[in-house]
Amino acid sequence: MTFDTEHASTPSGDVSLGPATDTTDSTTQSATHADADSKEISAGDRAILEATTANPLAGDERDPEGLRQACAAARICDEFRGEDVIVLDLTGITPLFDYFVIATGSSRRQMHAIAEEVDRMLKGEGSKRRGIEGYDQSYWIVEDYGDIVLHVFTDESRETYDIEGLWADAPRVNWQAVLESSGEPATA
Repeated sequence: MTFDTEHASTPSGDVSLGPATDTTDSTTQSATHADADSKEISAGDRAILEATTANPLAGDERDPEGLRQACAAARICDEFRGEDVIVLDLTGITPLFDYFVIATGSSRRQMHAIAEEVDRMLKGEGSKRRGIEGYDQSYWIVEDYGDIVLHVFTDESRETYDIEGLWADAPRVNWQAVLESSGEPATA
């Protein structure tokens, strides 16, 4: 994966702080992109990508399966009565992760239920949780799945930490539309 900025990420995920370089000539790139457009991206995946908020920086770096999983996590937050559920697309902003799923819970029990159900779903789909923070304190629970990071806040902590404001450049994903276009129900 190569970025137009001064930072580049290798296929193994290592980040280089030097200028991004690309040794592929433009003819090979064009053929590769044409092949990717015609063979590698299914019609369902294409519909998922088109249902997201336009992000000119993301281009071909967006992972349709990661996007679908982030949107499925948002659905779980909504089904468990999380409030103000949003998905932020960070693919064009940082190489560290692709999507934030953010929700507000009204009680410790509700926040735990949301975090546990999202974990169960993602684990069932093969995504391993890399870390969890704040579960015992229950004012901000963070679960890190690599490409997807779940944030479950109390009302007060969501306002205090203002993740949406910190990542204001990140487009919001219409997670209901993504799920519908992939053939999954947007709600239970």
